[in-house]
Amino acid sequence: MSEPRHAPGARVRRILGQSLAAIWTWTGLLLPVLVGVREPDRLLGDNVALTLVLLAFAAAGSNIELRFTTRSGGPTYSPVGVPITIALVACTPTQAMLVASVGYLLDIGIWRRSRRFAIETAGIGAMTTGGGALIVHALGLGFTDHTQTLLAATVGAVSFLVLDALTYAIWYQLESGSGADVIAYFVRTAPVDMTFTIIAASLAGPFSDTPLLVASALLLCQLAFYALYRVMMSESRHREQSVHLRDTFGRYVPESIVEQLAESGAGVQLGGEEREVSVMFCD
Repeated sequence: MSEPRHAPGARVRRILGQSLAAIWTWTGLLLPVLVGVREPDRLLGDNVALTLVLLAFAAAGSNIELRFTTRSGGPTYSPVGVPITIALVACTPTQAMLVASVGYLLDIGIWRRSRRFAIETAGIGAMTTGGGALIVHALGLGFTDHTQTLLAATVGAVSFLVLDALTYAIWYQLESGSGADVIAYFVRTAPVDMTFTIIAASLAGPFSDTPLLVASALLLCQLAFYALYRVMMSESRHREQSVHLRDTFGRYVPESIVEQLAESGAGVQLGGEEREVSVMFCD
């Protein structure tokens, strides 16, 4: 059980959590700028075109979330993770941080929640991206052969996700004692997102020397994932409708009729429908 928010210990931890979050956030936002001013090659380097392509996809992807169930809290997929993963493998850590921060800053949804939340999301995303990039580069991974590409995409996506989850868990634990809830949320919602991110990054990453091919590969991947999302959502709605029909009519009409309604996929309308039928009465 978490300590009451008005308790002295909880207040101190909350202030500490807010202070650390502010430091982490502004470090993530300002570090790429400061590095770019002092050492332009580390920010611009040889990957300017690729960085711009990934920036565009990160900005677009941050405004999309596909939830693969009609229930809240289910698995989700956001395309923003793919350009971030490619950036932390194929670009410099500074460029990768820039891709993440700008991508999240252009997320309209988080700005609607609050300005503070949008800035914190961008800064924390930049820091976790930089951390993931350092891990990938320290391991010497890159988009070279098929094995290296898959390994680099996996390590990059997992590193980013784990660092992101731990950052938010520590922050929320200090502020409100709900760090375990953050970890549970990531465990529940992240597997689909991480799987699709690894697949897309593995397919697009080998073309990192040709930004236009990266853009084409990313676009095709996202269209394929969206088509799969539509199919899965249709099946999810059909299953929920079937359960609802069985619960509603199972007590009043024969099971065979309920099965027909469930399998037809048609919604039940008030007033019923007209049909020509034959009825036999026997004694």
